[in-house]
Amino acid sequence: MAIGRTFKEAIQKALRSLEIGAHGLSGGRRGGREVPPREEIEGKLITPCAECIFCIRHAFRDGFDLDAVHQLTRIDRWFLQNIKEIVDYGGTTRRGGKPDRSGLTCGRHSLQTRLLTAAKVPGGNHHSGKIFRKIAGVH
Repeated sequence: MAIGRTFKEAIQKALRSLEIGAHGLSGGRRGGREVPPREEIEGKLITPCAECIFCIRHAFRDGFDLDAVHQLTRIDRWFLQNIKEIVDYGGTTRRGGKPDRSGLTCGRHSLQTRLLTAAKVPGGNHHSGKIFRKIAGVH
């Protein structure tokens, strides 16, 4: 079983593989959908912890820019930029945006089939999402 060809694929798979109920950066039981208050996010970003990746997600969803997150976490901007792209793309997919009709961008951001299904196959189920991924050439 491969880890992924890109950082985005690898980080998403790594988060799903933690067996803590996370669905990658899309949340799941971990991370939640509600964005905590800005002061709480800043406090959690300053102190490294096991859930820091989910705090970074909340920071980008709350409107923190890349430099602000870098100043608080001291994580390299390249990694933060890739994480921000996943968070931004996941948000447009969840809100029903259609940034890429081919489904290839979902695959490049390693979004799960359930998110792809919600974005591309209204009223579809898990199996229709798998079929869509196969047709689009996203594995």
